[in-house]
Amino acid sequence: MKLVIDIQGALGDSKHRGIGRHSLSLSLAIAELAKQHEVWIILNSLLPESLEEVKKVFSPWVSVERMRHFVTPSPTANVSIKETWKMQAAELLREQFLLTLQPDVVLVTSLFDGFGDQAVASVKQLSPSPLVAVVLYDLIPFVYQEDYLQNQRYKRFYLHKLEQLKKADLLLSISEYSKKEAVELLAYPAAQVAIAPCAVDHCFQVQTISPEQKAQLFYRYGITKKIVMCAPGGFDSRKNLLRLMQAFALLPDSIRAQHQLVIASRLSRVATDDSRKQLHAWRKEAGLAESELVLTDYLPQDDLVALYACSQLFVCPSLHEGFGLPPLEAMACGTAALGSNVSSIPEVVAFERALFDPYSVADMSQKMADALSDEVFLTQLQQHALSQAASFSWHSSAQKAWLALEALVQASATRVQTIQNLEPSVALQNCLTQLALLVKQNNLKQADLMALSQNLAFHQSSSEPRQLLVDITQLVIVDAKTGIQRVVRSILWQLLKADLKQKVRPVYFDGSEMRYADAFLKRFMADQDLVQAMTSSQYELEQLDDEVVQVHQDDSYLALDLTPDLSATQYHLLANWKAMGLKIHFVVYDLLAIAHPTWWNVGTDQMFHQWMTKISAISDQLICISKAVMLDVQDWLKAYPGKRRVPVATRYFHLGADIASSQPSKGLPSHAAQVLQQMQQATSFLSVGTLEPRKGYLQTLQAFECLWDQGVDVNWVLVGKFGWKASALTSAIQKHPMFNQKLFWESKVSDEYLECLYQQADCLIAASEGEGFGLPLIEAAQKGLPILARDLTVFKEVATDFASYFNGLTGHELAQAILEWMALNQQGKAPQSVNMPFLSWQQSTEQLLLLLE
Repeated sequence: MKLVIDIQGALGDSKHRGIGRHSLSLSLAIAELAKQHEVWIILNSLLPESLEEVKKVFSPWVSVERMRHFVTPSPTANVSIKETWKMQAAELLREQFLLTLQPDVVLVTSLFDGFGDQAVASVKQLSPSPLVAVVLYDLIPFVYQEDYLQNQRYKRFYLHKLEQLKKADLLLSISEYSKKEAVELLAYPAAQVAIAPCAVDHCFQVQTISPEQKAQLFYRYGITKKIVMCAPGGFDSRKNLLRLMQAFALLPDSIRAQHQLVIASRLSRVATDDSRKQLHAWRKEAGLAESELVLTDYLPQDDLVALYACSQLFVCPSLHEGFGLPPLEAMACGTAALGSNVSSIPEVVAFERALFDPYSVADMSQKMADALSDEVFLTQLQQHALSQAASFSWHSSAQKAWLALEALVQASATRVQTIQNLEPSVALQNCLTQLALLVKQNNLKQADLMALSQNLAFHQSSSEPRQLLVDITQLVIVDAKTGIQRVVRSILWQLLKADLKQKVRPVYFDGSEMRYADAFLKRFMADQDLVQAMTSSQYELEQLDDEVVQVHQDDSYLALDLTPDLSATQYHLLANWKAMGLKIHFVVYDLLAIAHPTWWNVGTDQMFHQWMTKISAISDQLICISKAVMLDVQDWLKAYPGKRRVPVATRYFHLGADIASSQPSKGLPSHAAQVLQQMQQATSFLSVGTLEPRKGYLQTLQAFECLWDQGVDVNWVLVGKFGWKASALTSAIQKHPMFNQKLFWESKVSDEYLECLYQQADCLIAASEGEGFGLPLIEAAQKGLPILARDLTVFKEVATDFASYFNGLTGHELAQAILEWMALNQQGKAPQSVNMPFLSWQQSTEQLLLLLE
């Protein structure tokens, strides 16, 4: 059987209520039970908050390929929506999407969501329709219309949903009582209602609470006496809390003196619904002192379980429940429980002596007094609690649900076959016909039509090749020609050459939209030198025809380029993509701006901190360029956990080195021959990297000044563009008496010229005080160039034993290290980089691709 579960009940406003827990727990139990069958789940991209969390808990039983996202116009929340056509269109789009999956049957876990959130659920709004089963929780708003349906907008919404409920092929009722209501109040066929009762999660069990834990718990919530507990899950009139307080007030003084009434539920604090104010008004009316009532507000699950365990008695005074989960949770924790003798509560409590008339304050009070004063009765309640709670389980409920679903499919073989054989084009045309009516009735604008078209295209995209969207924004807008840009060019070139199942599509963010970098790509593939020479205005002209990116369900986004000033617009775009099912990956080059703010311009550290906060919130994976960077990222994530429901993965790969395979830039400057000739005349040291504070160039310059003062015949060639906070350094270099004699600064070099400098040098000096990788070390090793590097963790990760290392931050210390290296090298004892393992850019890219799988 192919079952598609609409899991929105666990994603929207109901996720923290009983409906949310039931939706998730029953669906998980069904997925675990039906291992030999096809279980799919569908996810609403407009409900992103818990998407990743839900996908993670389903992952042991449902493959990623069977977790499908659907998209609709927004907003759809009925409480505030002005354009009602959006909800109607959303229902049609969702049902058309379901038809593309060709299910045997669809299980809707919560049909009545969507008024206050953007949940979208419907039954048979589109024809033909697959078989539909709906979980029935209760009909309380229909029974108490004067209390629940006073708002005319909500009344229309609820009655619309009720009519859809009647169209369902099967109802999975959470209690016998809810089934009885469906049959009697809706005239729904009894044979089409199966019982799949609630159960409790494994965390609700008998626990031993130490005196210290109990003291901390009581202090946290202001509890000073023994507990009589109620967890109503709301404060409307049917919860019967006024009578509960009145019943507590009727208890004998000896019992009241030793106990507090603890009401454990989230409190609302809006002007029209101030729960705390209402509860204290009832308290005063009942005659209770303020100290006799404790309101916990929202309770973390661990605290809720501990509170159950510490309670003397649990009381459920409700007048009407679809099931009554809190008393079952309390009983599972071994707590004595009393409950109303109406609606579904007797099914849960299942102990005649533990039931009372909820309309009689005296009866309720007497039952509470009996339990709190009669040790024998209290023990009976506690013993019954455990045995009764054990009779409920999600596995048992899932078995009952599965049998009912299977029977429905078998009895409806013709309809199932019709859906299985339905041509996608027919389903699409039927949806388009109904959407056309909405368009005509509402005189929709061009932007609305475009949005609907994109939604439909997204749902049809399963036949499209998967895209690997490679973000190269900085390379497209302006190639800064830094080390990072060299990495981006190199990996992009390898990705474009690779034979992949995914279609590699370079993209860039233009300030408002993500676009395919087709104009840039054409130049990049045809003539790299032209790309290097293009001005910003030429780029803008080339990009006029670049199309906006169209994403598909199984695409992946890779932020290969570094864009630390990630705008709110781009962040929201990527967050939406993630909610639509795309995998989001960011390459992290280093966190040095955060760790060493003085090395950078003012505000850079804060910008990087905000960037990390954003990308760690939306990424599936942060891919670092070294293990050292990965450890730094993991430390940052521990220090700033944020609100991530599912921890972001952190992994790493190593960069490549073969410049020839990275679309190298060409050309030698007119003075190149003079520099290369001078390098032949004496031992020449080469440093490669942007001029900036962390690179250690000032120390290196001071070191060579020491050597020149001692008469040591050495050259120092510095390759790197002018960066930031480097004015004093560049001035010192350009005014130095050795400038262009034994001291050379090449600020603009092609890859071709850089190759020549590597070949002519005798040693690479890597004096940087902080790096994410150390690409020049790899490039030097490829040429067999010896390396003298600062003893950074990342340098040792990259070069291991194939380099010489130094420490110390003064010019004298580095000069001494250079002399020692020269002596060892002359003796043939200095470590050589010739056999140092390194990756080609092809191998580096292959490592990266493995992380993206």
